[in-house]
Amino acid sequence: DERVEKAYMLITEHTDKYKTATILAILARTCHDPQRRTWALQEGERMLQDIAMSADKLSFYMHAIESALAEKKWGRAENLADTLIMTMQAEPVPFYILFAERARILAKTGQGDRQETTHAELIFLYHQALQLNLLALLPAYQQALHDSTLLDTEPTP
Repeated sequence: DERVEKAYMLITEHTDKYKTATILAILARTCHDPQRRTWALQEGERMLQDIAMSADKLSFYMHAIESALAEKKWGRAENLADTLIMTMQAEPVPFYILFAERARILAKTGQGDRQETTHAELIFLYHQALQLNLLALLPAYQQALHDSTLLDTEPTP
Protein backbone atom coordinates (compact mmCIF):
# COMPACT_ATOMS: atom_id res chain seq x y z
CA ASP A 1 0.00 0.00 0.00
CA GLU A 2 2.76 2.47 0.95
CA ARG A 3 4.89 1.44 -2.05
CA VAL A 4 1.99 2.07 -4.41
CA GLU A 5 1.36 5.46 -2.78
CA LYS A 6 5.04 6.30 -3.29
CA ALA A 7 4.90 5.15 -6.92
CA TYR A 8 1.88 7.39 -7.49
CA MET A 9 3.64 10.38 -5.95
CA LEU A 10 6.79 9.80 -8.02
CA ILE A 11 4.96 9.29 -11.28
CA THR A 12 2.86 12.43 -10.87
CA GLU A 13 5.92 14.53 -10.01
CA HIS A 14 8.46 13.27 -12.53
CA THR A 15 6.85 11.88 -15.68
CA ASP A 16 4.43 12.62 -18.45
CA LYS A 17 1.82 10.73 -16.44
CA TYR A 18 1.99 7.55 -18.54
CA LYS A 19 0.59 4.66 -16.49
CA THR A 20 -0.68 6.99 -13.77
CA ALA A 21 -4.22 5.64 -14.11
CA THR A 22 -2.93 2.09 -13.74
CA ILE A 23 -1.03 3.06 -10.59
CA LEU A 24 -4.26 4.56 -9.23
CA ALA A 25 -6.17 1.33 -9.92
CA ILE A 26 -3.44 -0.70 -8.20
CA LEU A 27 -3.66 1.74 -5.30
CA ALA A 28 -7.41 1.05 -5.13
CA ARG A 29 -6.72 -2.70 -5.04
CA THR A 30 -4.20 -2.43 -2.21
CA CYS A 31 -5.65 0.43 -0.14
CA HIS A 32 -7.56 -0.32 3.05
CA ASP A 33 -9.23 3.09 3.20
CA PRO A 34 -12.56 2.96 1.29
CA GLN A 35 -12.56 6.72 0.64
CA ARG A 36 -9.02 6.64 -0.75
CA ARG A 37 -9.95 3.62 -2.88
CA THR A 38 -12.99 5.44 -4.30
CA TRP A 39 -10.91 8.55 -4.98
CA ALA A 40 -8.21 6.54 -6.78
CA LEU A 41 -10.74 4.86 -9.09
CA GLN A 42 -12.60 8.08 -9.83
CA GLU A 43 -9.37 9.95 -10.52
CA GLY A 44 -8.13 7.17 -12.83
CA GLU A 45 -11.40 7.17 -14.77
CA ARG A 46 -11.27 10.95 -15.03
CA MET A 47 -7.75 10.81 -16.44
CA LEU A 48 -8.75 8.27 -19.09
CA GLN A 49 -12.13 9.63 -20.17
CA ASP A 50 -10.79 11.36 -23.30
CA ILE A 51 -8.49 8.52 -24.36
CA ALA A 52 -9.91 6.06 -26.89
CA MET A 53 -7.70 3.07 -26.11
CA SER A 54 -4.26 2.65 -24.61
CA ALA A 55 -2.32 0.09 -22.63
CA ASP A 56 -2.84 2.29 -19.57
CA LYS A 57 -6.62 2.31 -20.08
CA LEU A 58 -6.82 -1.46 -20.50
CA SER A 59 -4.62 -2.05 -17.47
CA PHE A 60 -6.56 0.48 -15.38
CA TYR A 61 -9.87 -1.26 -16.05
CA MET A 62 -8.38 -4.68 -15.36
CA HIS A 63 -7.21 -3.58 -11.90
CA ALA A 64 -10.37 -1.56 -11.24
CA ILE A 65 -12.47 -4.66 -12.00
CA GLU A 66 -10.39 -6.75 -9.61
CA SER A 67 -10.83 -4.10 -6.93
CA ALA A 68 -14.62 -4.12 -7.40
CA LEU A 69 -14.75 -7.92 -7.33
CA ALA A 70 -12.66 -8.05 -4.15
CA GLU A 71 -15.07 -5.61 -2.50
CA LYS A 72 -18.03 -7.62 -3.81
CA LYS A 73 -19.35 -4.56 -5.62
CA TRP A 74 -20.95 -6.71 -8.29
CA GLY A 75 -22.76 -3.95 -10.19
CA ARG A 76 -19.60 -1.84 -10.31
CA ALA A 77 -17.54 -4.81 -11.54
CA GLU A 78 -20.09 -5.50 -14.26
CA ASN A 79 -20.13 -1.84 -15.35
CA LEU A 80 -16.34 -1.71 -15.44
CA ALA A 81 -16.26 -4.93 -17.49
CA ASP A 82 -18.75 -3.41 -19.93
CA THR A 83 -16.60 -0.29 -20.21
CA LEU A 84 -13.50 -2.40 -20.83
CA ILE A 85 -15.28 -4.27 -23.64
CA MET A 86 -16.55 -1.01 -25.16
CA THR A 87 -13.02 0.44 -25.03
CA MET A 88 -11.87 -2.35 -27.34
CA GLN A 89 -14.66 -2.18 -29.92
CA ALA A 90 -12.36 -0.98 -32.68
CA GLU A 91 -9.41 -3.14 -31.65
CA PRO A 92 -10.36 -6.27 -29.65
CA VAL A 93 -7.66 -7.78 -27.44
CA PRO A 94 -8.50 -11.43 -26.53
CA PHE A 95 -6.80 -11.31 -23.12
CA TYR A 96 -8.89 -8.35 -21.96
CA ILE A 97 -12.10 -9.61 -23.56
CA LEU A 98 -11.81 -12.91 -21.68
CA PHE A 99 -10.88 -11.00 -18.53
CA ALA A 100 -13.98 -8.79 -18.81
CA GLU A 101 -16.25 -11.74 -19.56
CA ARG A 102 -14.96 -13.54 -16.45
CA ALA A 103 -15.76 -10.42 -14.41
CA ARG A 104 -19.28 -10.30 -15.83
CA ILE A 105 -19.87 -13.92 -14.85
CA LEU A 106 -18.40 -13.41 -11.36
CA ALA A 107 -20.68 -10.41 -10.92
CA LYS A 108 -23.66 -12.55 -11.92
CA THR A 109 -22.72 -15.35 -9.53
CA GLY A 110 -22.00 -12.80 -6.79
CA GLN A 111 -25.54 -11.53 -7.23
CA GLY A 112 -26.88 -15.05 -6.79
CA ASP A 113 -27.13 -16.21 -10.42
CA ARG A 114 -25.76 -19.72 -10.19
CA GLN A 115 -27.53 -21.17 -13.19
CA GLU A 116 -26.05 -23.92 -15.29
CA THR A 117 -25.74 -21.47 -18.20
CA THR A 118 -23.49 -19.24 -16.07
CA HIS A 119 -21.39 -22.26 -15.18
CA ALA A 120 -21.20 -23.32 -18.83
CA GLU A 121 -20.13 -19.81 -19.86
CA LEU A 122 -17.32 -19.84 -17.32
CA ILE A 123 -16.10 -23.24 -18.49
CA PHE A 124 -16.31 -22.09 -22.13
CA LEU A 125 -14.22 -19.00 -21.37
CA TYR A 126 -11.71 -21.11 -19.43
CA HIS A 127 -11.26 -23.35 -22.46
CA GLN A 128 -10.96 -20.33 -24.77
CA ALA A 129 -8.16 -18.99 -22.57
CA LEU A 130 -6.49 -22.39 -22.80
CA GLN A 131 -6.80 -22.49 -26.59
CA LEU A 132 -5.39 -18.99 -26.93
CA ASN A 133 -2.58 -19.93 -24.52
CA LEU A 134 -3.54 -17.07 -22.19
CA LEU A 135 -2.02 -18.87 -19.24
CA ALA A 136 -2.05 -15.78 -17.03
CA LEU A 137 -5.87 -15.95 -16.97
CA LEU A 138 -6.16 -19.62 -16.01
CA PRO A 139 -5.70 -19.26 -12.23
CA ALA A 140 -8.41 -16.58 -12.12
CA TYR A 141 -10.79 -18.84 -14.02
CA GLN A 142 -9.97 -21.81 -11.80
CA GLN A 143 -10.60 -19.67 -8.73
CA ALA A 144 -13.85 -18.37 -10.23
CA LEU A 145 -15.03 -21.90 -10.89
CA HIS A 146 -14.11 -22.94 -7.38
CA ASP A 147 -15.68 -19.87 -5.75
CA SER A 148 -18.87 -20.14 -7.72
CA THR A 149 -19.66 -23.40 -5.88
CA LEU A 150 -20.84 -24.70 -9.21
CA LEU A 151 -17.87 -26.96 -9.53
CA ASP A 152 -15.91 -28.67 -6.80
CA THR A 153 -12.82 -29.19 -8.90
CA GLU A 154 -11.13 -27.21 -11.63
CA PRO A 155 -11.83 -28.22 -15.22
CA THR A 156 -9.25 -30.29 -16.98
CA PRO A 157 -7.57 -28.89 -20.10
